[in-house]
Amino acid sequence: MDWLIGIAIWAGAIVLAWWQGRRSGREAVRQQQAEAAANADEKRDEMDAQIADDVDLANRAKRVGLVRPKD
Repeated sequence: MDWLIGIAIWAGAIVLAWWQGRRSGREAVRQQQAEAAANADEKRDEMDAQIADDVDLANRAKRVGLVRPKD
């Protein structure tokens, strides 16, 4: 009968270890997703700033006559 109790405790420990690993894995995935979202936002902001600079430069070139306006 003692061996049955030992097996039950051992099985409980295995299940607990599995559950903790699974929980840690989900936290790691959430962290990676948050970092990826932050990186995407940063890259989007950089691209928006570059586009705004390009548009500003094009508008200045049109004003001073370096670029002919479209018909």
